[in-house]
Amino acid sequence: AAERAAVAAARAQLALCIDAARCVDKLEALLGLRASGAGLNRPAVAAASDSHVIERVGAELNRLLHYVEQGEGLAFIRGLTPRISAVQDALRASLRETFLAALNAADGPGLKLSLRTYAAVNGVADAEAVVARHVVTPALEAVITKAALEAGSLGSHNGLPAIYDAVVVLLRRPQLRLLLELAATVSVPAAASSADQLPDGADAPRAAFEFMGNAVFAVLLRLVDDRIPHIFAPGLPDLFHTNYSATSAFLVAVESVLGPVDAIQAF
Repeated sequence: AAERAAVAAARAQLALCIDAARCVDKLEALLGLRASGAGLNRPAVAAASDSHVIERVGAELNRLLHYVEQGEGLAFIRGLTPRISAVQDALRASLRETFLAALNAADGPGLKLSLRTYAAVNGVADAEAVVARHVVTPALEAVITKAALEAGSLGSHNGLPAIYDAVVVLLRRPQLRLLLELAATVSVPAAASSADQLPDGADAPRAAFEFMGNAVFAVLLRLVDDRIPHIFAPGLPDLFHTNYSATSAFLVAVESVLGPVDAIQAF
């Protein structure tokens, strides 16, 4: 009986290894990767960028990671690690490309598909980081400066309302409004997290995308802290009060554009 059990276990391990290897092969084919004797190389053609292909890759990757978890400790599974890492890197790059293309084109179906894929592969924070880096940061870096704050009057804070107005203009962009609307409709699995990596990272579970808090307000606060941190200095009470009033008006304007947003409380 013990011998039969050992044989059955060995067969199960073999089947698991075969399934994992086939899964990696399929992922490499979908992403335009190819294995060679020297390792994994990217072909001359670009990685897969069709949003439906990327969604298939996400589903297949989740299946592969399930096999990896089941086969933890097996030498064969460990040997797949470089190829799996290459697949994850390629997926991250391809998903970023399709996501930004859909966002820039205000392509609702493509954008929602990208968001669903990010959610499925535990890449919520990756999506937020893409928006922060490629959409929000370029827009706000141009307007949050000491010169803009002074608005031509050395040492003044006369330009703070105009800085806040520029943020509201950003939020009024059709692409960003569409993103926020669609993100609210995409459910995030319980396993999704704010980890900086795709499935190989893990952190506390997330209930939803938080583009306002983790992209817009995160960038806004960072730039304010880096470039004009003295706007909230309590040593000048009259100026502090003026800036506080401008900030309160800004938050009201944000709510008028987007409705109540939880991230405003954190701000």
